[in-house]
Amino acid sequence: MNDLLKWQAPPRDCLCLNTDVAVSFPGRLGVIGGVLRDYSGVWIKAARLSVQSDSSVAIRVILDPLAMTSSLPLPRAIALFSNRDWSIDFIWVPREHNMVADGLSKLSPPPDYQLETFDDVPESILPFLVRDRDGPPYCRRSSVASSSSYVLS
Repeated sequence: MNDLLKWQAPPRDCLCLNTDVAVSFPGRLGVIGGVLRDYSGVWIKAARLSVQSDSSVAIRVILDPLAMTSSLPLPRAIALFSNRDWSIDFIWVPREHNMVADGLSKLSPPPDYQLETFDDVPESILPFLVRDRDGPPYCRRSSVASSSSYVLS
């Protein structure tokens, strides 16, 4: 069985923030990558967000009704941040819908792990951004044993 998967655009009146995290072992250093795009896939910035992540655990923790009172600081901070006078949706997406953010999280970390922003698309990320817009979709092949492999079409 094959599934064809690619980035999913948000509604016209919304922006999409795709995020991903890469962790380096044994140092356990984490880097977060994210890209903000409109419904046509254009790289932009805005205030109303649809946050998509390929970590179903992270989405469950963030959407937990008790997140605002959590003993964990990150879910509590996200819950407090998203409980303001704006609309933010947190949505789980398959990895194939999140390839740009995945690539950003895997770039070399900035010095001292400070925030690094990009006004222009990094050269190594451009093929993922173009593929999200123009295709082809990624092909996921599932075996009988429920393991998945990813094939570039």
